[in-house]
Amino acid sequence: MITFKRLVPAMALAGALAVFAAACGNSGASTGFDGTPLTGAGSTFAAPMYQRWAQSFRGKESGAKVNYQSIGSGGGVTQFTAQTVDFGASDVPLQTDEVSALKVKNYIEFPTCLGAVVIAYHVTGIQNGLKLDGPTVADIFFRFSELRGQPAQHPDPGGAPGG
Repeated sequence: MITFKRLVPAMALAGALAVFAAACGNSGASTGFDGTPLTGAGSTFAAPMYQRWAQSFRGKESGAKVNYQSIGSGGGVTQFTAQTVDFGASDVPLQTDEVSALKVKNYIEFPTCLGAVVIAYHVTGIQNGLKLDGPTVADIFFRFSELRGQPAQHPDPGGAPGG
């Protein structure tokens, strides 16, 4: 879980990066991009956003080299840990063992892309829509995991609303 203590520096970094990116552009003719090529790998979910950002940046700096490979979150963590990419993208923060595996400890984690999971359904004969409460939705997902042969990780309901 991201705490406020970690969120403030991440937001400050994001703001600084935005200012830096804006400063890289100029209104006159471009003299060529002098920056370092940037390589990243990881999350397939975030890939369209990174591609859009790279395209936008190349609109300001036509010679910029940005390469992102959407190989999955686990692959992004592996490549970042191995220092074969400049940044890795993952759907979850680094775990303790992944942080321990890092050779260089001066890294920053911050959110770049958010998404949601929704339930889509098609049930004939229901005229007013299907209304599901939180525990029912959770039970659907837990049972689906069990049907696929994966043990469901039921959370401890102690202290949870309705638990």
